[in-house]
Amino acid sequence: MTEGIRCRFLSITIFGMICLGLFGGRRAAGAPGFINVLDHGAVADGTTLNTAALQKAIAACVEQKGGTILVPAGVYRTGPIQLQSHVTLQLEAGAIIRASEAIEDHRVGGRARPLLWAREAVNVTICGRGTVDGRGTSFMHLDQVRTNPGDFDPKFTRQGDQFLSPQFGTADGPVTFRPRPNRLLAFYSCRDVQIRDVTLMDAPIWTIHLADCERVDVTGLKILNNPLIPNNDGIHCTTCRSVHISNCDLVCGDDAICITSVESRSGGVCENVTVSNCTLSSRSAGVRVGYGPNPVRNCVFQNLVIHNSNRGLGLFVRQEGSLENILFNNIVIRTRLHTGHWWGKGEPIHLSVLPERKSNTTLGRIRNVVFTNILAESESGIVLWSHEPGRIEDITFNGIRLHLRKSPLAASYGGNLDLRPAFDPQWAIFRHDLAGIFCHGAHGLTLKGVEVHWDADMPEYYLHALWCEGTDRVVIDNFTGRQPGSVEGQAAILLDTVRGVLVRNSQAAEGTTTFLKHRGVTDAGLFAGNDLTKAATAVDPQPSPFASPQPHLSPIPSP
Repeated sequence: MTEGIRCRFLSITIFGMICLGLFGGRRAAGAPGFINVLDHGAVADGTTLNTAALQKAIAACVEQKGGTILVPAGVYRTGPIQLQSHVTLQLEAGAIIRASEAIEDHRVGGRARPLLWAREAVNVTICGRGTVDGRGTSFMHLDQVRTNPGDFDPKFTRQGDQFLSPQFGTADGPVTFRPRPNRLLAFYSCRDVQIRDVTLMDAPIWTIHLADCERVDVTGLKILNNPLIPNNDGIHCTTCRSVHISNCDLVCGDDAICITSVESRSGGVCENVTVSNCTLSSRSAGVRVGYGPNPVRNCVFQNLVIHNSNRGLGLFVRQEGSLENILFNNIVIRTRLHTGHWWGKGEPIHLSVLPERKSNTTLGRIRNVVFTNILAESESGIVLWSHEPGRIEDITFNGIRLHLRKSPLAASYGGNLDLRPAFDPQWAIFRHDLAGIFCHGAHGLTLKGVEVHWDADMPEYYLHALWCEGTDRVVIDNFTGRQPGSVEGQAAILLDTVRGVLVRNSQAAEGTTTFLKHRGVTDAGLFAGNDLTKAATAVDPQPSPFASPQPHLSPIPSP
């Protein structure tokens, strides 16, 4: 190495060491705008309670009109910490903010507060490669499984008193709990919030709560909760506007991402929410939209993988608030039946409108919702249920491939519809035959490019690939499917009390007995361009209710 190159190498090395000294570890406190929690009494030994020290660092940051609070590597046991405007909490790699295991350490003014929270703050950020640990399992009875808390009556289920019986297994929880802390992270009436890159784990209840907030970016998070814990939702967004969630990996014991609209100071509209590029696992729904007294509108969910969940996508109206203008694109879903008291029965997609409580108020609607490019494998079918006809309207399924699997829990949990929460117990969980896609009471249903496939030897409570009853304005275009088995009365499509329907460009799959059964169909339109050569019977009964004169094709005779 020449002398000139050696000198330049030494200069670069010395400069790098100076930078590390300035911006790393304790010396970072000397950098303009940076405050190190170690300089305010924090002790990273995992046992010292750091609540006061961390709050002191935040106060110092507020005093200097904002800045970044550095949390170096180490374990910081703490109670609730309130963040303030213009404060960035940066957790360096190896830093763990760990909730105290003592419930009294979480009470402020007599009530439990979230671990990290802010109210009416602006420009607040939590970021870095560190971890926030809620220690939720320390507040649980992990050896006690929660049974029916009274939100359904087992006499209405297919299994009767044996429904939820521990004899069918308890491995999926949910477990019971003693008094537990509040949320892990919570932002109330805040603006310009960022949460990025951190790991959030073992929340005792909701992991992130965004309430009445505006302009929020959540990106790059890992939420790793114990899935046995009830109510530990991943990201719960209530009555917020302009929220963007992306590039996150969530494992939760309740809804992974939940978008609702409750009463709020801002007038109560939740709108302009996007969720993209996330993987989600949940004992309840991967994505839940609704319910509440106010609207949720203008939302996009795309590029998602939902796995090992009790439900995939769920849209719920139980009060006055409507859900409208919502897109679901490019989503892979794998759901299954779970043991224990969880809401949902393995549906990949669920839409329902019915009253949650006795009330004279008019229910809202689910309308203008489009599902595009969905691959779903599940142990139950897609459900659309409008208790009052027409409160689900203008729903489109475009490019859906659904495969129904046999479930080891079919006899003990299957063959029921789960519409909780419901005011009337007979509509909470109740015995009902199922279909690949079951639609009750909707006005405006379009299926285009939909395929339904089955495992062999499905339970006898599955009857049809597509079943519409009490539904108006149905378009079936480029549908492929067959009945699940060979039981008499099954068909690829059942239309029951349907007004205004057309079927075109569709195909009976190999093994179809009857392609389309109908009763009470009125105002039927075209039945055209369909390939029914693999169906033993095209339409039953005859004469066909359709207006078009297309002949019903017979199967190709065997040579």
